[in-house]
Amino acid sequence: MTSLPFNNSSEFKSFTSRVCGHLEKTKLNQLRHAIAKELGYPYITNLYDQLDSNPGAIDWKEILNTDSAKSLQRPDSLYNGMRVIVCAGEKGGTGRSTLAKILSYYAAEGLFGGIKRKVLAIDLCSQGNLSSCLLEMESVPNRLAKIPRARPEYISDSPSHEGWDGRSYSSSIFLDQPCIPYRSPHSTNLDCLPSYQDEYLLGERASSRIKDKEFNGLCESLKSYFSNKELQDTYDIVVIDISCGSNALAEAALSVCTDSIYALIPEVLGIEGLARDLKKLESINESRVMPINCAGIFMNKFMDTSANYCSLGILNKKYSEKFDIGDAIIHDVLPLRHDIKKADEPGSDGISSLPQSKSHADIMKILDAIHLRMFGTS
Repeated sequence: MTSLPFNNSSEFKSFTSRVCGHLEKTKLNQLRHAIAKELGYPYITNLYDQLDSNPGAIDWKEILNTDSAKSLQRPDSLYNGMRVIVCAGEKGGTGRSTLAKILSYYAAEGLFGGIKRKVLAIDLCSQGNLSSCLLEMESVPNRLAKIPRARPEYISDSPSHEGWDGRSYSSSIFLDQPCIPYRSPHSTNLDCLPSYQDEYLLGERASSRIKDKEFNGLCESLKSYFSNKELQDTYDIVVIDISCGSNALAEAALSVCTDSIYALIPEVLGIEGLARDLKKLESINESRVMPINCAGIFMNKFMDTSANYCSLGILNKKYSEKFDIGDAIIHDVLPLRHDIKKADEPGSDGISSLPQSKSHADIMKILDAIHLRMFGTS
């Protein structure tokens, strides 16, 4: 992104509103005043007069280099300490959803950094694997997808519940419907907003036709939801599982998160997909004061070949200054994936059985690496 000057005070206001849109209006005005003082203007009106009388006097780089703006560049500053983590990946079968559910459960049970955290898992994937793992879902006649149970407070003939089927989905974030997370039976610290699988599948197919205005609407709905003070006071971490590939809902989640984790199988196509993901991340970060923290690149089923190392070396050279790719790559894999698959089988203890499984040590290596990238400690 080149260094572009502001041509008037309106452009300055528009810029600060865009990159600091998560701030309340009062705090945004305070930030503008602080930036003005750091740039040598006693009052914000002095800065506005200078911009209007001398177009191009200040550019966006000068704004972002002030201490006031830099203070907003910490991931925990975006949602008052609540971290929003997106588990992403261009291909299916890479362990993306597996990583999302393990991270959600382990963080809730104090196995992620040694601290029990309140966790909200949000399933934005049409496959609904995260939902099925964390909640008791019901089968519906004539539908392949499963749905959550109706909430106990739902009254079918109540006027206040008209137009609602008594269930909450992650899609409720974008619609005018009750958005009440379900408590997971696996942990008292873990809640989940399940996927509306059928609707998301249709949405993914139509995402190529979504216009900028509709995409911005998705981003604003998510940002508004995460900016809710009650939500921020309730949860320490939000983990989002998105669909593989490129679709509007997945890109909207990436646009508003604080941290991202990428899962891939490092074959040629997988590494090419990672390159596209990193380019997308670079583009998103250009319009944010607080860049997305790349908390880890999960190289599942890594094959020790010179071609793979060569491809990773090229990526590292291209993106190392922006994302510290070399440090972000997690070479530990889940070699005993049958433990995780077994945890999903009917009649098992579910994901709560994993800390006693043979895979636990391998899981902890991965989570410790992610925690280090997020919080500075393993």
